[in-house]
Amino acid sequence: MVDYRGVDPLGRLALLSVSALEDGMTYVWLTIQLLVAFAVLSANIYWQITPNGVVAALGAFGAAYSVTWLLSWLSDRRKRRKAQLSDKGSSLTIR
Repeated sequence: MVDYRGVDPLGRLALLSVSALEDGMTYVWLTIQLLVAFAVLSANIYWQITPNGVVAALGAFGAAYSVTWLLSWLSDRRKRRKAQLSDKGSSLTIR
């Protein structure tokens, strides 16, 4: 647990981000988000999807957020399904 007493708001934000990065999966999610954002921005540069850089950045942010949400939803769904199957298997009796 991080002690926030006597720390200014910006310092608290830095401590929160450091404590969030202690989890091993955070780096995986960060890498996925960066790769998706890079792919969207590279596609915008190559195919000139939009001449506005702000719109391209918002599209990259939206795509990275959507991919992260979708992958975490699928992972959570898989874990729940696996738990349900293991619960059903433990309650079955062989006659």
